[in-house]
Amino acid sequence: MNKKPDLLDMEKYERKGAYHHRYFNENIKNYREHVLIVLQYIMDHEPCKSAGILDIGCGDALYVKLLLGQGYTEVCGLDANPLAVELAKKQGITHVYEHNICDEFEFLDDVTVTDEKYDAIVWMHSFSVGLLMDVFEHIPTPEIAIKQITKLISKRLYLLNPLWNSDKYHSCEYDAEKIELLFSAGNWKLKDVVKMGPLGRKRDRHKELMYFEK
Repeated sequence: MNKKPDLLDMEKYERKGAYHHRYFNENIKNYREHVLIVLQYIMDHEPCKSAGILDIGCGDALYVKLLLGQGYTEVCGLDANPLAVELAKKQGITHVYEHNICDEFEFLDDVTVTDEKYDAIVWMHSFSVGLLMDVFEHIPTPEIAIKQITKLISKRLYLLNPLWNSDKYHSCEYDAEKIELLFSAGNWKLKDVVKMGPLGRKRDRHKELMYFEK
């Protein structure tokens, strides 16, 4: 049996570069259509353009770039993969930081520092909105991640979940019921589920967008 990768084993970035941006720009496998549905849903629910938004597991930070392009001013991304963070910054996206969501944060109060990593940590206090776009299935310890997410995000959460099995990059496969149960431990309440798909030529590859509130 092949070993499932951890959060740092996404060699797709080595092979494909900032592929989410390319898939979006060229609409490969209907990817742009899916992304625009998610983007519009978020915009419909987040009318305040100064809302603090954290994209957790942002990869090459496509959603960060798109939200900034729509006028949102306080958008930041986190990813455990240093190459993904580097690729995001090459796209001109500055507020993207390397961090594994399963690791503890050092929260700093009333401290001014210049290092960009600690600037991000101080800024964490202001995030009311969290994004988990095609990332939760890659997390090997979801209960730990949910505890950290609950510390970081104060109000609303958008989670995009792929509905297919046997993906070598997935640590676990989920349906909406299982995700809802896991997040209920952090007092998150599922408010809506939007079915999406199919993705590309694989007619069984659907996704669902889940919207949570505290």
